[in-house]
Amino acid sequence: MSPEPVSYPTAASRPGVLARFSLEQKVPLVAAALIVTVAAAISIAAYVEVRHIARRAAYAHINDLVKLVTSGQRTATQLTGAVHAIATRPAIAAYLESPTPEHQAAALTAMLTPIGPVTGNVMGADLRDENGRLLLTTNPVTANAPGDFPAVIPAGDSASLGKLRTVGANIVLPVSVRVPGMSGAYLVEWRRATTSASANQQTRQLIGPGTTLLYGNRDGTFWTDLEKLVPAPPAEYRNSKDPVEYTRVPSQGRVVAGVVPIPGTPWAFAVEFPLREVMAPADTFLRGIIAITLICAALGLIAAWWFARRLTTPLRQLTDAAHSIARGGEANVLSMVGTDELGDLVASFAVMSRQVEDARKSLEERVSQRTAELNEALNQLRDTQEHLVRREKLATLGQLAGGVAHELRNPLGVMSNGIFYLETVLGSAPPEVREYLGMLREQVTLSTKIIDDLLGFARISPADRRPVQLADLVGRQLARIPSSDRIRIETGFPTTLPPVEVDPVHIGQVVLNLVTNAAQAMGECGGTVRISAETRGTDGVALRVSDDGPGIPPELHERIFEPLFTTKSRGIGLGLSVSRALVHANGGDISVLSEPGRGATFILTVPVAGAPA
Repeated sequence: MSPEPVSYPTAASRPGVLARFSLEQKVPLVAAALIVTVAAAISIAAYVEVRHIARRAAYAHINDLVKLVTSGQRTATQLTGAVHAIATRPAIAAYLESPTPEHQAAALTAMLTPIGPVTGNVMGADLRDENGRLLLTTNPVTANAPGDFPAVIPAGDSASLGKLRTVGANIVLPVSVRVPGMSGAYLVEWRRATTSASANQQTRQLIGPGTTLLYGNRDGTFWTDLEKLVPAPPAEYRNSKDPVEYTRVPSQGRVVAGVVPIPGTPWAFAVEFPLREVMAPADTFLRGIIAITLICAALGLIAAWWFARRLTTPLRQLTDAAHSIARGGEANVLSMVGTDELGDLVASFAVMSRQVEDARKSLEERVSQRTAELNEALNQLRDTQEHLVRREKLATLGQLAGGVAHELRNPLGVMSNGIFYLETVLGSAPPEVREYLGMLREQVTLSTKIIDDLLGFARISPADRRPVQLADLVGRQLARIPSSDRIRIETGFPTTLPPVEVDPVHIGQVVLNLVTNAAQAMGECGGTVRISAETRGTDGVALRVSDDGPGIPPELHERIFEPLFTTKSRGIGLGLSVSRALVHANGGDISVLSEPGRGATFILTVPVAGAPA
C-alpha cells in the first residue's frame, strides 16, 4: 500500500502581509495607497515640468539681461571718448612741450575737469610716457596704483581700458588715450568700478529680486558686484554662450548664470540667479500639490473606509451567524443592506439559517426525547438492580442473622452469667481483676447489641404507632445510657411541640442508635451531643441529634445508611441501616447534614399525631 502524498505549503499558498489585516482595513489602505501613488506620480511629473519651465524662464531672462553687454560696450566707448576729449585740451599739450609751473597748473586744471558718464567716479588722472613713467598726476594715490604699463598703452591714437584692480579700498579701472600731437605721451584716467549700495539695490529691483550682477577681468582676477570684491565664476564658464549652472560660493548654493565677455575690454559680465529663487515657484507648487494629495488621500481613505464598512458589516454579520450556527447556537438577526448582490446573499443566508435552525431544533427535540427515554430506562434498570441487590443482601443477611444470632446468644448468655458469678464470688479481688471483668462485660454487651441489630435487621416487626410525647421518649432512652465525664448531652424541646404518632419501641431504638453513634464519633476527645426538636409545617416534627465529632464527607452521606457499611473500627454497619428501616416503617425519614471537621447532624422526621397518612 503506497503512502499518501504529502503536500507542502508553497510561497503562493502562504498568506502575505495583507492577509493579516481584515477586509475593512485592507480596502481603505489599498485605496489610500492607490490615491497616493497616482497623486504622487502626477505630482512628480508636474513638479519636474514646472522646474523645467522655471529653468527655461530663468534662462530666457538671463539672455535678456546679457544684452546689457551692449550697454557696457557703449559705456566703454563713452569713457574712452571722454578721456580722449580731455587729452585734446591745449593745456596738456603745452605742459608736455614746456613743463613750467604755469603750464603744470593749467594742465592739472584740465586733467581735474572730467567729462563723460559718471564724472563723480573719477579718482585721478596721470600723464605717462610710453614706458609708463609718471609725468604728472592729480592724485598721488592713483599714481602709485599697480600698473601693467606699457601693456595698457594703446597703439596709435586708439584708447584702451585696463583691467580692474584695487587702489586702497576702491576697485578702479584705468582708461588710457594718446595725447594728440605728442609722441609717447598718454593720459590715464582712474575711475571707480564700485557704486553705492542704494544704486545697486535699485538695479536689482529693476532687474529682479535675488539677481546678482558681477563684473571682473576675464582672467578671473578682481571680480566685483559693484560694491565689494567677490569670487570669480568658475573658469570653464566665463566664456559660455548659453546660461549655465554652478556653485560660486558654497554657502549661497547653486546659481543659474550667464557669463559673457564685454567686447573691446578685458572685462567679463555675469548675471546670477539663486537656483532656489528660480525653483521657488516649483517648490511652492510642490507644497501645494502635496497638501492637495494629502487631502485627497484623507478623503479617499474616509470614503474607502465608509465603503469597506458598508461592505464588511453584512459580511461580518454573516461570519458571526455562521460561527454561531457552527457552535450549535442560533443565528444572529441579519440586517438587509439593499437589493444588490450583497443583499441577495444576506437574504439567502437568512433563509438557509432559518432552515438549519429548524432542522437543528427538530433534531435536538428528537435527541432530547430519546435521551430522556434512555435515562428513564437506565434509572429504572439501576433502581431494579439496586433493589435486587438489596433484596439479595437482605435475604442473605436475614438467613445469616437468624442462624448467627441463635447460635451466639446462648454462649453470650453463659458468658454473661459467668461474669456475674465471678464478680459475686470475687468481691475482694484485686482492682486489676475487676477491671478485666468490666472489660469482658463491656464486650459481651457489645456483642449482644450486634446480635440485636442482626435480629432487628432480619425481622423488623410491624410498627405499633400511637401518640407519644417526643421529649418523654427521648428522656427514657437517655436514661439507659450510662453517664460519662467526657460526653455531655444537651436537650432542648419547645413546650408547644405537638405529640407524634410513632412506635415508641422503634423510634426509641433509633434515638438510642443516633446518640450512641454520636458519642462513639467524638471518641476519647469527648464533646457535646445536642438533641433538639422543631415542627415541620403542620404535619411533621424534626428531631436533630448533633455532635462535635470529625464529621462525614459529602460523598458518604448516602452510603452510611447502606447495610454492612461502616467507618468505625468496631461494628458491622447495621445500626443506621436498621434505623432507616424503622423510621420508614413509622412513616418518617432520616437524613444527615455534615462537613468534615464540623461534626454531624442527623435529622429524624416523624409525623404529627392525627396528621394524614
